[in-house]
Amino acid sequence: MIPIQKYYLQKVKNYLWHLPKSIYFKTKFKNPSKNLTLIGVTGTDGKTTTAKLIYEVLTKAGIKTGLITTIGAKTGNRDINTGLHMTSPDPSLVQQIFQEMVKSGLTHAVIEVTSHALDQFRFFGCHFKVSVITNTSHEHLDDFIDMHRYIHAKNKIFHYSDIVSPSQAKPIP
Repeated sequence: MIPIQKYYLQKVKNYLWHLPKSIYFKTKFKNPSKNLTLIGVTGTDGKTTTAKLIYEVLTKAGIKTGLITTIGAKTGNRDINTGLHMTSPDPSLVQQIFQEMVKSGLTHAVIEVTSHALDQFRFFGCHFKVSVITNTSHEHLDDFIDMHRYIHAKNKIFHYSDIVSPSQAKPIP
């Protein structure tokens, strides 16, 4: 299959499968993220480290904070292995983790958000108070064809955000 065909086939799948799936699980779990202050971290490199650093700073400051990364999640006193180690969890697990965070009395959540997760609407309906982009490089061009499409996928996080870092970056249309 030609890369551009693969790209557009994935786009169709995103809208016909991933988006409805995200809406379903957000509704099933009663949108628990609305009760959390969400901080999203995206970028080609450094997402996990940046998310963990923000989590540690907030926790040390006495803010009840949860964490979701590609490695795992923390929902108060419980660690959850997301089992993926390469991309953000599926919307069913994301919403379940948010629900557990709320039930544990957490007020904030730091989330590593991959370009694939953004492109596949895994965080659809989640409102990020703050979004951070660490960097972008040519690492995922096999999935996104070119830098413009890759950066466009990364910039989707800004559509769900109040505060953007760095420098109030503007999304590419």
